[in-house]
Amino acid sequence: MFSDGWATMQNGLYLTLLFASIGAFFALNAFLGPLGNTGVDGTLGAGLAVVGSIAAAVMIAVLALRPLSSTWRVTLIILAILAAGLTAVAAFFLMQTFLVIAMVLTVLMLVLVSFAGRRRSS
Repeated sequence: MFSDGWATMQNGLYLTLLFASIGAFFALNAFLGPLGNTGVDGTLGAGLAVVGSIAAAVMIAVLALRPLSSTWRVTLIILAILAAGLTAVAAFFLMQTFLVIAMVLTVLMLVLVSFAGRRRSS
């Protein structure tokens, strides 16, 4: 039913969704501080990191679960890269190393996945 490129992209998106979900966990931990004092408990910056990481995870979930037209797919990939990248920058300034790593991995995987389905045939 779907091309092989979409199946490859979908498998990569599941791993990307895992990284984004781990990032959302670390962002929630920084904001709520249930696992110890993070130094940024309840701050606006930590709250924005939560919103950014959850937004990236939701967009990646939509990409993984539904075949979309190429216009919507590219739009969601760009927005998810933007959300994850800005969350990584926020996490850097919040000094949340694990959140930075999770969001950088999310961005890298999104870039790799976006090129996975493109194959040239002669």
